Amino acid sequence: MIKAVIFDLDGVLTDSKEAWFVTIDNTVKELGGSGFTRESFEETYGQSTRDDIEQYMPGNTVDEVEEHY
Repeated sequence: MIKAVIFDLDGVLTDSKEAWFVTIDNTVKELGGSGFTRESFEETYGQSTRDDIEQYMPGNTVDEVEEHY
């Protein structure tokens, strides 16, 4: 019987940084955004979805972007 499930999305238990880079990069490309580079990712890693939209995917909604994430 499973008693607990642990989710780690911030890199404490597992290194998820590269997975987030690929996820955001793909989302920016799919939604027609621009300006996303590895350098910009390093500077903004961990910011909110709303901030990602403002910086890389203007004109998209939080729901649209989170659906892709």
